[in-house]
Amino acid sequence: MTQQSTIADLLAAAVHQHEAGELAAAKTLYREVLARDPAHPDALHLLGLIAQAAGDYTSAAAGIRHALTLRPGEAVFHYNLANVLRDAGQLDDAIASYRAALAQRPQDADTLLNLGNALAAHGEPDAAAVSYRTLLRHAPQHLEVQVNLAQVLRVLGDVAGARAAYQAVVEALDSGNVDASRDGGGTSPGMGEVDSVWNERSRPRRELAVEAHLGLGALCQEAGDFATAYRHYQAALQTDPGCTAAWNNLGTWHQERGERPAAADCYRRALALDPRDAEAHNNLGTLFADADRTAEAEACYRAALQVRPEFAEAHKNRGAVLQALGRRDEALASFREAVRLRPDFAEAAYKLAALSGERPPASAPAEYVAALFDSYASEYDQHLTATLQYRVPQALCALLAERVPECAGFDVLDLGCGTGLSGAVLRGLARQLTGIDLSPRMLARARERGLYDRLIEGDIVQVLAGQDARFDLVAAADVFVYIGDLEAVVASVGQVLRPGGWLAFSVESLSEGEYRLQPTGRYAHAPAYIEALARRHGFECVAQQEVTLRVEQGRPVAGQLQLWRRTST
Repeated sequence: MTQQSTIADLLAAAVHQHEAGELAAAKTLYREVLARDPAHPDALHLLGLIAQAAGDYTSAAAGIRHALTLRPGEAVFHYNLANVLRDAGQLDDAIASYRAALAQRPQDADTLLNLGNALAAHGEPDAAAVSYRTLLRHAPQHLEVQVNLAQVLRVLGDVAGARAAYQAVVEALDSGNVDASRDGGGTSPGMGEVDSVWNERSRPRRELAVEAHLGLGALCQEAGDFATAYRHYQAALQTDPGCTAAWNNLGTWHQERGERPAAADCYRRALALDPRDAEAHNNLGTLFADADRTAEAEACYRAALQVRPEFAEAHKNRGAVLQALGRRDEALASFREAVRLRPDFAEAAYKLAALSGERPPASAPAEYVAALFDSYASEYDQHLTATLQYRVPQALCALLAERVPECAGFDVLDLGCGTGLSGAVLRGLARQLTGIDLSPRMLARARERGLYDRLIEGDIVQVLAGQDARFDLVAAADVFVYIGDLEAVVASVGQVLRPGGWLAFSVESLSEGEYRLQPTGRYAHAPAYIEALARRHGFECVAQQEVTLRVEQGRPVAGQLQLWRRTST
């Protein structure tokens, strides 16, 4: 028997053991091959795969790189090196290796899929979407990549694209029109030829169906289509009753509708299935926090963080309840940890600035305000009017009626209109009533009221910059408390008010200075700042009135009502 035939027999035996899961035996045989031929690329490569299976990524990468020096154009080697580097957390190098593999096999499905996954994990959703779409052109029924594409499209804000991708999965599974080669329900693929890719096990159809229904449910819920969202969550649970993510999502569905007992039951079902479900602990905490059960909420957030110490959302939430409990130093530590874990976490950074007084921004981040009021939409009216004794819209209209008795038939703009509490009193003054708000769910509630002729979603200054319409009255009830520096918004209002038009608004009171971000997360403004602002922007301050804006934790919040008239043209 020749040396080459002996090596070939040893390699075949090693591959057989490798495929059978007998890794120790395979490792011994690969080493025998290398003892006879130290520069055997296949043995180096396959021994690297065994090291990868053992978690020894350094040895695995070294072995496969050695194989590549001997056979640099081998796509399989590049692909498996990429998998090792990915597992080692070296995403930049992994992405480069996947691309090197694709240079040799441009249409390889596994490489395109894993490149897309690595790009998504690396924070490059645009590039990930390109990789997934390239694969789908060759394999349109590849359901796993459809799900992954939907997920990155959600990150990119392409709601229609994400919905279409999820829907394609659901329809394919319902019709049975799927790529059987991508169904993970069977056994792991064998090695076949020595140079074949050691393919990873794909996700089974049931798992993909659940992910697609959960994704569709979340998109529908975000759009305010609660009935369709509920059907998708139920479909997910029918497919997998033990899916904790489905119970969590259904819990948020009930919570947003104000159905707290049902929401709590869903979160507890998730925890019964998996007591270490950090999302369920966090979600149950938000439920307790909303009910002012702060001690119970803090315990839930602490439980979530014991399971997942890097959970930035739970750190932020725990900071908020620690602040409510008067544990300021611990709250600051929680907010700081949330920002450390997620440097772009605008809400946590804002809460940290509000509590610490360090580097306060000129206004609340738009995404924070939108998310705050989206989560608040279902209970906003009841909480504001019954719990907080909020009467600012009525007080503003009373002040306007006192100073402008002929006010009727106006074109009225309601800034930060929310669910339409102000619209309910402004409608009687309005020929045309327009509302602007950042929160789509608040706008959905306002739309249900049927009071507004037009509702616009967006940032006030940006929306007003694109307005051709002119108004006789602009109202801003409890809006400027989320804006510290009022220069831009007052200038924008001046551009859309007709000469002689009115601006009626409320602010929280500050005794000195200009404005200040308070620990509550709202801004207070000083009278001298307000008066100077009016002069700079061509307004006359016609009336101001000291009022209680709301009652918060049993204490009145002092504020001012302001009524200005535009004097400049």
